[in-house]
Amino acid sequence: ALGEGAFGCVVLVKDPSNSTYYAVKAVLKDHITREKCESSVQSERTVMSLANSDFVVRLYMTYQDSDSLFFMMEPALGGELYDLYTERDLYGDTSAARFYISCVILGLEHLHRWRVVYRDLKLENCLLGVDGYLKLSDMGIAKVVADKTYTICGTADYLAPETLRQAGQDCAVDWWACGVLLFIMCVGTSPFEAPEVKQIYRNIVKGFAHVTFPDTCSSDLVEVIKGLCRKKPEERVAMRQGGVANLQDMRWFSTLDWEKLARRQLEPFVVPAPPDYEKL
Repeated sequence: ALGEGAFGCVVLVKDPSNSTYYAVKAVLKDHITREKCESSVQSERTVMSLANSDFVVRLYMTYQDSDSLFFMMEPALGGELYDLYTERDLYGDTSAARFYISCVILGLEHLHRWRVVYRDLKLENCLLGVDGYLKLSDMGIAKVVADKTYTICGTADYLAPETLRQAGQDCAVDWWACGVLLFIMCVGTSPFEAPEVKQIYRNIVKGFAHVTFPDTCSSDLVEVIKGLCRKKPEERVAMRQGGVANLQDMRWFSTLDWEKLARRQLEPFVVPAPPDYEKL
């Protein structure tokens, strides 16, 4: 199994006709009924069906039997970005952060084109393919949003101020989370760290004006993070007129070739060791 939880499990399967591997997520129907999450499972399927990007885990098909629903997906066998950062102690490595956050940006840009708000960006949901490129995974709380959505969901450290104020969420919450993720990659701690969730929320509402950046963060890097994490959602750099290009044109990204990245022609920061399929 590649993973398991209360919902069921994810297993690696091989198509004997062409030796292609797939990740299959089995979701127990009893769990769906018990947790009353029919609409979120349907939403996950809708979102994954829309996504067609090298930077988002692909869904190939869904099917069911009497006990479970099955999602047949692209396997991302390079593991979680969280594990890579922890095992190789990459926190503070700006070259690593630049490569991976750029993959995140292209993934978010694709989802937002379909009016999908991801709402669950974090290190643990960034998976690596065997080629070393990052893919966004787990669309369980992602949602197609015509205007705004009002549910509070996501991981505490990454929540945007407007989510906590219940002022409605749109794509801007993902850009806020992108800034928080970049801070975590470059500093090694959350910008809003606190022993209790309530204090984390208070820190988030205060915003980045109260966050101290270590001297290791260049002014260009700070400009990107603060640009993504402006308090007013419409003022975040990728939400302004010009969109994602505003972000891509910032000085901190000047050494990155976005077109080569989109075509996956850049050397990845790390190429994971080839998976041992027999053990998986």
